[in-house]
Amino acid sequence: MLKPIKIEFVNHNECRNASVGDYGEDEHGVWFKIANDLGTDARTVACMIHELWEKFRNDQLGISDKSVDDFDEAHMDDDDPGSLLDAPYHKTHMESDALERMCIIMAGDDWTEYDNAVNNLPWE
Repeated sequence: MLKPIKIEFVNHNECRNASVGDYGEDEHGVWFKIANDLGTDARTVACMIHELWEKFRNDQLGISDKSVDDFDEAHMDDDDPGSLLDAPYHKTHMESDALERMCIIMAGDDWTEYDNAVNNLPWE
């Protein structure tokens, strides 16, 4: 059964591990923090869809948030740890990436421009 969710749109620096989307669980249910400074609302929504799908599929497949967090923290030198083949959530991350790309394209945006915008955000 799906749990209650809370979605917050925040500055990218409020997401953990230098990412533009973040999720976890607490006593109230599942929470998401999605960067709202990606340039357009469509980009923010595409990022949100990525995170929602990844969390949903991870839960469905029994991939814990802790294993995702631990892997990300151990691979801070990589700009996209989920794309690494040994990531415990590699499959769900790549599914989510495909959805995100579709959303960007359907919104009339360019994936390369979006990706560059994400990669050029000033990280504190």
